Amino acid sequence: MTAKKYIKTIKAFAPALPAADLLSLVAYQHNGKTGWESSDDKNAYFREDAVDLLFENYSDSDRLFIRILLEEELKYAGSETLMRETLRQLTFMIFVLGYPEDLPLLIEAKLDCCFDASCALDQELLLGRDKAAAIAYFSKYPHEDYDVLAIIEKYEQHGLRSAEEFITGMNEYYGK
Repeated sequence: MTAKKYIKTIKAFAPALPAADLLSLVAYQHNGKTGWESSDDKNAYFREDAVDLLFENYSDSDRLFIRILLEEELKYAGSETLMRETLRQLTFMIFVLGYPEDLPLLIEAKLDCCFDASCALDQELLLGRDKAAAIAYFSKYPHEDYDVLAIIEKYEQHGLRSAEEFITGMNEYYGK
């Protein structure tokens, strides 16, 4: 199946997720090899193509699928200790959609995934699109792995761009 047909099929299920057999096509699957030049994810390039297509046209109805893609890309980046542009695209899509409960995925990507991501991903991700909504949400529902409120407090002291400025900058970066 081509990535274009795959995305069309996935979008037909949105906002629900498709069957596991379709999701397995973008799931992290180590190739069983070791070594810098040979260890890899069997589905990385298909996932990359799918993300590139989805990145051009996504909405709230694609959110669950974008989360799945991000989770799989996080597994890959963590396993191979590298960051690809696919991770940047996925974190940006999650940020743009702006659901406070997705902030821990952005925190994981920036702070706990791999050295490359910790350096290359923007700090603005750690505040979420709507900082006030994130603070309200995590005040009521603390996350089991991250002290989201402390992370927001720490990074809001860094004089970061507003969510709108960040989105504008990223859209310029991607030529949108």
